[in-house]
Formats: sequence, structure tokens, C-alpha cells
Amino acid sequence: MRPSSDMTTHWLEQAGRHPLLTAAEELHLGGLVRAWQDWDPSADQAPPSVRRRGLRARDRMVSANLRLVAHVARRARHGLGVAVAEADLPDLLQAGAIGLQRGVEKFDPTRGYKLSTYAYWWIRQGISRHIDSHGRTIRIPTTHTGTIARAGKVAAALAAHLGRTPSRAELAQELGIAQAELEHLLLIGAGCHSLDAPLPGSTSGDPSALIDMLSADEDEPPSPRRDELLALVGMLDERAQRLIRGRYGLGEPVVGVAELAQRERMSVHRARGLIRLAENTMRRLSPAVSLPVPPSNPAPMPDGAELGEQLELL
Repeated sequence: MRPSSDMTTHWLEQAGRHPLLTAAEELHLGGLVRAWQDWDPSADQAPPSVRRRGLRARDRMVSANLRLVAHVARRARHGLGVAVAEADLPDLLQAGAIGLQRGVEKFDPTRGYKLSTYAYWWIRQGISRHIDSHGRTIRIPTTHTGTIARAGKVAAALAAHLGRTPSRAELAQELGIAQAELEHLLLIGAGCHSLDAPLPGSTSGDPSALIDMLSADEDEPPSPRRDELLALVGMLDERAQRLIRGRYGLGEPVVGVAELAQRERMSVHRARGLIRLAENTMRRLSPAVSLPVPPSNPAPMPDGAELGEQLELL
């Protein structure tokens, strides 16, 4: 059994040893916690006896609801839209327990609802914040994660309604935000990729990696794959060569499709179509070629199908 499984099993066993609270016990213990938390001017200045009783009541209420934490954590691993490894389950349980403790301190038994109903949101929030902080290589501000998740759901709903991928402008209008803000959210919400990871379309025998497509230093010999790619580009017509070189940064700075279209005095839609046609021609000339992922650049990505590709990473 793996160490993470041992930790999870031990945590669940400890949670199962604490009996559930009756309605009367929950009301009594909740009152002791409220007497401590509502002390004027602050809970830290409450008398030692009040604070001691409040702490004991809080710990008793938390212990009795740890099974709810396990339930929420297991669902969160599949329902939050973030891949969480098995080894992270003990961390999710701990984050959920912290959220439960915060919910117990905020719980008011006089309002008439059960602690489990009220604490569920606090547990889920604690787990969500933990995933937001540790689920990515680069942490996204908590204030943006909700909007990014909502953008994905709204984009899927619009695609089903329109029968096509919504444009950036349509999605921004539906979200009620500026298009520039949407561009920023999609940029910070994009995932990270390893330079050593195989590129899509690479063969298992000789996989191509993104690092192989990066520009080599002047003192280093060029990559064989890069030489092959440049040779294929040389078989295209002059306009296609300019578009491919600019889009992939082959011998010149990387630019966006919009700037390439402006250079060639054509529409963005036309430029994108010519780039795709050139890519397909290169694949026909050399079926084993693995085109690199276009490097990121400050220019905004075009509307259309690429929007769906971005939202799949959220």
C-alpha cells in the first residue's frame, strides 16, 4: 500500500471514531462557540473559561463532521475540473478540515439549519482554494479562478446554443466583461507545458519535443529537426513562407496572426486559412514532420476555434 493510501486510511479511521452529534448537542455546542466568537470586543479577549469552553466545543463539532470532509474531498477530485493525483488526497482532507473549522466558528445554531448544511460550503471553499494554490505550476490569483471557471461553462453553453465556437467578443459580452479582460484571463489561465514533453503528432520511436524547435544559439549547431522544418518551409511559395516563418518564429521574431495579416494586407481569417493550408502542405510533403506549437507572444490570439482550445486548458 502506498504511503498516501496509508495516510488517507488512517485519517478516515480517525474520523469514523467520533460519533455524530444530535440536534440538541449541536445546538448546545454551537452556543458555546458563539459565546466565544461573539465576545466583545474580540474573541481573543474573551475570559479564559469562555475561550476554553468554546475551543472544546469547536473541536468536538469539527471531529463529529470529519466524515463530511471526506465526502466532499472525494467528490472534489472529480467535480472541480482539476486533475488531482491520489497522493494529494490527504492534503485535500486537511484543507477541507481547515475549511470545516472556519465554518464551525461562523456557524449560528439559532438560525435553524444544520451544521452540515452550512459547513458544506466552507469545506468546499477550503478544498478549492488549496487546489487553486497547488494545482498549477504558476498560481492564479483566487479572485480570477471563479471567473475563469465561469468562462469555460459559458463558452460551452454558447457553443451548444450557436452550433459553433463563440468568438472572444461574444463570450466577453455574455460574461459582462471587456474583451481585453477576457484575453488577460485566458492568458493567465493557460496551462504550462514541459519543454521535454513530446509534441502532438510525434511518433513513439522518435518523439519531437518543444525544446528541439527552439532557436539554437549562434555557437551551437542547429537541430536536425529544425533543419528538416526549414527545408519544408523552403518548398512553399513566398507568401506562405513569410506566414509560417513569422507564426513559428523561424529566423525572425514571433508575431500573431493579426499582425501577419496586416503585413500581407489581408484579413485575419484569410491569413489563418493560408497558415493552415501551408501546414497541411508541409505534412503531405513529410508525413513524419512534427510542427512545433506556435510560441506565445503578446499579441492577442484570434477568435474562432482556437478559443475552444484555450478553454479546454482551464
